Amino acid sequence: MKSIILKTALFALLLTVEICSISVEQVFSQQAVAPSSEQTTDYTAGGKGSEFAVFDGAYVWIASQFGNTVTKLNSSTGSIAGIYEITGNPLGIAYDGRYIWVSRYASDDVVKMDVNNGTVLATVRVNKGPGFLLAKDDHIWVVNRIANTVQKIPVDGTTVSATYKVGKKPAMMETDGANIWVANSKSHS
Repeated sequence: MKSIILKTALFALLLTVEICSISVEQVFSQQAVAPSSEQTTDYTAGGKGSEFAVFDGAYVWIASQFGNTVTKLNSSTGSIAGIYEITGNPLGIAYDGRYIWVSRYASDDVVKMDVNNGTVLATVRVNKGPGFLLAKDDHIWVVNRIANTVQKIPVDGTTVSATYKVGKKPAMMETDGANIWVANSKSHS
């Protein structure tokens, strides 16, 4: 297995913000834009405080931290396929190819959900302030905004397998295939 090198870079934050600006405006304002048109359609996401969304191939999943819900939207119709109560301020969300993973900021944990019915299958305790999640190589990576760490969780496990100290208030991550790049909002790296 390749070892993953954690790197921090200001340009990674700038790149991530630029890449995400289209989807953030469209998904988190609950609007969809057809690629070939300027027309938008409004959809209800089912909660307040939505920051992150993920696509599983058929559905768009949206974590709503102040509504304490995760909403599953049919990507073809925009209809709500499910609204699942996930307490603890659900914030980050990722799809590993089989399961939906949600970080719970106020609970300091990450839950693994069944994509068919939203059932919580496992809860993994993590460091303080979990936020953004990234699925890569059979692992879920979680930034811990308060603890200033990134942690690695095997998708078939229920415990953290590695913890990495990073800059102050890590906000987001991205991978180039070989490395995990971490954008730290308070240390400007």
